[in-house]
Amino acid sequence: MLPALALLALLVLPSLPVAPPIALPHASPFPSLASGNWTVEPVAFFGGSSEPGIVLDSRGVPHMFYCPPGDVRYASRNGTGWSDEHVVFTPFGGICGQLVMEPGDIPHITTPWATGYGGELYGTRGNGSWDLAVYPGGLLGAVNARGEPQVVTYLKLGPGQFSFRYLTLANDAWTHEDVETFAAASVTGAAWASVALDASDEPHVLYYDSIRGDVRYAFRNASGWHVEVVEHIGDVQAVGRQGSLAFDSRGSARAVYSYRMDSTTQPVRYAERSASGWTSETMEPDIGLFPSIAVALDGSPQVAYIREHVLDAVRKVVDQDLAYAVRGSGGWEIERVYDGLVDLPHGIVVAPQFSVLASDRCDRPHIAFHLGSVTGDAGVYYATKGPPCQSPSPSVSLRLEPRTLNLRSQGRWVNAQIAVENATSNDIDSASLALNDVPAARVEVQNNTTLMAKFDRQAFGATVRPGESVVVTLTGRWRDGGAFTATDVIRVTSPGKP
Repeated sequence: MLPALALLALLVLPSLPVAPPIALPHASPFPSLASGNWTVEPVAFFGGSSEPGIVLDSRGVPHMFYCPPGDVRYASRNGTGWSDEHVVFTPFGGICGQLVMEPGDIPHITTPWATGYGGELYGTRGNGSWDLAVYPGGLLGAVNARGEPQVVTYLKLGPGQFSFRYLTLANDAWTHEDVETFAAASVTGAAWASVALDASDEPHVLYYDSIRGDVRYAFRNASGWHVEVVEHIGDVQAVGRQGSLAFDSRGSARAVYSYRMDSTTQPVRYAERSASGWTSETMEPDIGLFPSIAVALDGSPQVAYIREHVLDAVRKVVDQDLAYAVRGSGGWEIERVYDGLVDLPHGIVVAPQFSVLASDRCDRPHIAFHLGSVTGDAGVYYATKGPPCQSPSPSVSLRLEPRTLNLRSQGRWVNAQIAVENATSNDIDSASLALNDVPAARVEVQNNTTLMAKFDRQAFGATVRPGESVVVTLTGRWRDGGAFTATDVIRVTSPGKP
C-alpha cells in the first residue's frame, strides 16, 4: 500500500521559508491578545513543524494533537490552561497523524511510524490510556456513531492502475471499498483529502491529487459510491491539506480549496453543492493556504487559512498571517488572527502555518496552527474569540415498561429507558441509578444518549400503591459528582383487579 496521503507531510510553497529546527527553552503557555479580540495561546513549544489537529468534545472543550520531532502528543484545554500527554515516539519529525472525536467523547487517532511498533498506529483513548494497534495507513477523516473510523487512501492495483480507496474498522477487522479506480503512471504527486459524515452517517470525501489535477467529491449511498469533479485546478505545486469539506444544517456540502495560478497568486475557492451541481467563487484572491471550513447554524461558512502576500519575491519577504473569514450578505469579511512576517534579509521568521478550524454549537471558532519562528516561540498554538459557549444543563428523561404494572404479576423486571440530553450516556454513573430507591440490577448503554436499566419488579412493586397516575422517580449521579432526577407516570393495578 502507498503511504498515507501526502497531506501528512510537512510542506509549504517552495518559495516560502519556514523556521529551521532549533533547540528551544521550556516556557509555560500563556494567553495573549491578537487583532480582532482574538485570544491566542501557545499549547506547546518545539522546533521543526508539522500539521496539528483539533476537535471539540460534546461540551465544546478543545482537544489537540501535535507532533514535535520524534514525539506524538495529545492535549486538552481545562479551566486554567492546557494539559498534554505523550502518546508514542517516532524516529523523525515533520509529519503527524490525525485526531477525530467519536460521539461519546472518545478520541481516535492515527500516528506516523511509531518506534517499537514497526508501523503507523490507530487507536482510541479510554480510562486515561491509549489502546493502539498497527494501522494499514491512510487519512483518518471521521468516526461514525458506531465508533467505526472512516479512512481514505490511494492504493496501487497494478502497473498503471490505482484506486482511491475507503476503509473502515468493523468487528475488529479492516474492510475496504474502491471509491474509484483510474489509470495513471503514478500517484506520487501532491494529494489531500477531507472526510465528512452526513445525517445518515454516510461518508463524503473532498479530495485532490496533482496527477489528475481535479478537486473531486465522492459520496456513498445505497447504490454505492458516486464521484463528481468540483473543479479542475491543475497542479497546485504545494502539498499538505489544501482543502476542506463540511455540511450545513440542510445537509448541503460546502467546500474550500486552494489552487495555484502563478508563483505569487494562489487563491482560495469556496464551493457549494446543490441539486444542479457545484458552484464556486474566489474568497481569497491573493495567496491562501491550508483552508479549513465550518458552517454556522445560520448557514454562513467560516474559513480559517494562512493568508500570504509576497512583498519582495527576490529577497523573500512575505506578509504571512493566520486569517479567519465569514461570508455574510455583503460578501466575505476577513479578520487577521495572527500577524506574521517572513523577512529573511533581516532574520525575521514569524510564520503561522497549517491552520485547522473547528466550530462549537455557538458558532465560536477554535483554530489550531503551527508557528514557525527563530526567536524561541515556535510550536503549536490555539486561537479563539468570543465569550465561552455556555453549555445547557444536562438532563435525563425516563420511560418505564410496562406502562401498566399489575402488582399481582410474577414478572421479574421493570425496564427503564433513560434518555440523556446535553450530555452522553458515559457521563452517567450507572451504579448510582435507583428507581424509587430500588437500585438498578442491570444497566446497558444502548447508544450515545440512551441507557436501558432493569429493576427488580417485586422490590419496586413494594414502593407503589394502585392508581391511574402513579409518579415514579429515578435518581442518579453524574460522573462529575452532580445529582439528577427524572420522573414518569404509570398505571398501577392492585392484586385481583384489572
